[in-house]
Amino acid sequence: MKLLELAKREIDSIVQMYILHDKHEIIISLLPPLAKLNNHDHEACQFGTSFENDFTFYINNEGIRVNKDIIYDIGGCVPHSAYSPHKFTITTLDIKYFCQGNPASGQEGIKTEELVSCAVAPGIYRQTYENNVFVYDTYTYEDLCSMEFSGGDYDYIIASTPGVCAMEDSVLELEEMRIYEPHRNKNYILAGKVPDTRFVCIRFK
Repeated sequence: MKLLELAKREIDSIVQMYILHDKHEIIISLLPPLAKLNNHDHEACQFGTSFENDFTFYINNEGIRVNKDIIYDIGGCVPHSAYSPHKFTITTLDIKYFCQGNPASGQEGIKTEELVSCAVAPGIYRQTYENNVFVYDTYTYEDLCSMEFSGGDYDYIIASTPGVCAMEDSVLELEEMRIYEPHRNKNYILAGKVPDTRFVCIRFK
């Protein structure tokens, strides 16, 4: 599994680290204490969530509380902004993407959803969301569990807690909030070294 080098930029005091997948972006953002992201819009559609703590995301000036169980997905040209109420830095995930027939601006193309957690194996739970461009899955291991994946199952993996290990030819402990690319021609096992490990998997269609 390959650790990818992240590009970096700063927008309204928010540090963003990102990679490109074709013309799409996967973005890990660090929101400093009491961070405010000014109202703006862009051509790309945008999916987002938090890795752990909550923040307020404003869509057309209407606020929604986003945490690790709640996502938003908005079309291109929809005005949005964000605010963190915390006195500590929080980490969020965004995917900016392009698709055929982008929704028009305004209330069209706006979706928020609380993700349901479903058991996929004893002690292993998955939350899933998909649109016509990508699939977003999160896995939570209650205990010291492991699960086998094939190299083509996902394009990218992000450990959102400490203690996630990938086993291929050797054991690799995944760094938190870094983006990894699985080797497509290998099977691998993702395991938890401690209870309540959690990781995110993304696959583009």
